[in-house]
Amino acid sequence: MKATAIHHDAALDPAGASVLPGWISNLIASAKQSYEQRKLREHLASLDDALLRDIGIAEDEIARIRAEERFTPRAWA
Repeated sequence: MKATAIHHDAALDPAGASVLPGWISNLIASAKQSYEQRKLREHLASLDDALLRDIGIAEDEIARIRAEERFTPRAWA
């Protein structure tokens, strides 16, 4: 048998060419969103308690802010 077998590669397949870039685009968007959320949590954790209360963080949520937990404050929902 000759080495004429057709190798199917989704990355090279014209019908599937748009799948890989979309997947990569989604991965990049997800990574960017995670990075931005982490930076926001870090920034909020650096603010003083009075300022956190001014922007709607409840007293019992301040410790969660300091721990940089992922959550949405009640006043923001």
